[in-house]
Amino acid sequence: MAAQNFNYGRPYTQELEDKIIEDMSQSYVQGLTLLGGEPFLNTWVCLKLINRVRKEFGHTKDIWSWSGYTWDELQKETPDKKEMLSKIDILVDGRFMDDLKDLTLQFRGSSMIYGIDIEGDHATIKMTLTIVGCPLSTYLQNSIEKAVLSVPEIKTCDVKLVWYPVWSPERMTTAAKQQLGMLDNEQALDQEEEIEDTEEKQKIIDFSVPIKKLAEEYPDFVQIMYDCGFTRIKIPGLLSTVGRVMTIPLGAQAMKIDLDKIKRAFENKGYKVIDK
Repeated sequence: MAAQNFNYGRPYTQELEDKIIEDMSQSYVQGLTLLGGEPFLNTWVCLKLINRVRKEFGHTKDIWSWSGYTWDELQKETPDKKEMLSKIDILVDGRFMDDLKDLTLQFRGSSMIYGIDIEGDHATIKMTLTIVGCPLSTYLQNSIEKAVLSVPEIKTCDVKLVWYPVWSPERMTTAAKQQLGMLDNEQALDQEEEIEDTEEKQKIIDFSVPIKKLAEEYPDFVQIMYDCGFTRIKIPGLLSTVGRVMTIPLGAQAMKIDLDKIKRAFENKGYKVIDK
């Protein structure tokens, strides 16, 4: 186990600053990165260096900063932190959480968000979907735009769909897979064995369960959903991608299908529906 030692490193001097500028002047150096400990708790040094970089190179060299603060938290912080935020090009924000660690993700927490660009009071979000033709496309874009515009400092927002790199379930974190029941665990196995031991298994449609799991369990599930108006359920690859996270209520909302109609359809086929 190791703890941060504030005696590590060396003092920031004019000589060290000149050396940084000299190194940055090389053509193969793209810019400057500020990280660990916490750059925004060392603004008296970082701002001095940032101002020097801008004076020497303008915006021909970019400036990145990693921070445990989130962007919206910094908006409510002291003037020196706000000034530093306004002068960098890229902020990689948010606290490190070991249980959500995913070394395959670059600079972001969601595997479907590919980039967030903020210029003044305008935000541009680049995101992808699990499959082309995803029925949740409009719902997700509207939800993301609504969430972004809830930040007081953001006045306008563009949500742009991109299709490369292609998304796959492998991009999901272990924690996300566990939450969605995509990973086996001892408790899940015990429950499955208990169900298999019963003489007669009751057919149950749980509205909180992803549709992929329901389709795998009940052979007539897809046709019942299709007959209710959820025609996109037969799109090749939909169940194996978006079906991993979509529930019946979420799909009904996206496709504007009466949820009670779906419930009645399954009950008419002998299913018990759990909609709580």
